[in-house]
Amino acid sequence: MNPTSNIRVLVAEDDFLVCEEISRALKQLAFEQVGTATNGEKAIEMTESLRPDVVLMDIRMPKLDGLAATKIIQERCPTPIVVLT
Repeated sequence: MNPTSNIRVLVAEDDFLVCEEISRALKQLAFEQVGTATNGEKAIEMTESLRPDVVLMDIRMPKLDGLAATKIIQERCPTPIVVLT
């Protein structure tokens, strides 16, 4: 069994092509992608509802940037977040 197969990942990225590349890499590495958020507000909502093991967070996103979204997520439901630049 692959050790990454049970790790649930939420991708927070507004650029379609970047998101596709991340999704492809996650699949190749056998991570489970539970969703894609295209703005900071959606990333917060999806983290609260899906409870991923980790969030891959873009810094620059519409409605609420990744750093502000990260702060809110950490306050509401502490989840490891990898910030992408």
